[in-house]
Amino acid sequence: MSGRDSRGRTMESLIQEAIGKRVQSVLTKIRSAEEKAGRPAGTVRLVAATKTVIVEHIAEGVRAGLSILGENRVQEALPKIAVFTQASVHWHFIGQLQRRKVRSVIGLFDLIHSVDSLDLAQEIDRRAGEAGRQQNVLLEVNIGKEPTKAGFHPDDVLQSVPMMAQLSHACIRGLMAIPLPTRSRPGGISVNSVISLGRFRS
Repeated sequence: MSGRDSRGRTMESLIQEAIGKRVQSVLTKIRSAEEKAGRPAGTVRLVAATKTVIVEHIAEGVRAGLSILGENRVQEALPKIAVFTQASVHWHFIGQLQRRKVRSVIGLFDLIHSVDSLDLAQEIDRRAGEAGRQQNVLLEVNIGKEPTKAGFHPDDVLQSVPMMAQLSHACIRGLMAIPLPTRSRPGGISVNSVISLGRFRS
């Protein structure tokens, strides 16, 4: 076997071409949804999870329009971030963050998605202060109140607001939640969960 198709393209080139097409397709659907909802273009942003994805494939996604890349392990993220220093991309930390690893993510990621407790927020604030940085974060909310999931209980977030307001280096930029799956449509998510998060944020 030559490893090439009838047009002489290698398997790797076919994979990269498919990545580019899929990214462009998703971005087109996002723009269309924004327009239908009457939202300004660019207000819905796509975060591409790049865990275990090789640099060449990430680069193809970036060429196709990806601008936010998400990683959940610092050691895997470091060499990738080093490769894309000249590209217009932003790195988000999307994995569960332990307090003992906070120092390693400060300043490395533009946004931390998974702040699931007041203690963690305070540790991020302390470490960011030591580094002389402002660290953007999202508060993870367990919107479905699932016992197996991480995140603030919805009531606890409101109770924590006064203490969150005292943080000077951890900048709360919004909320993050994983909606409950829906039984009516396999692979879908509960619209009610999304609505609840929107109301809660308001």
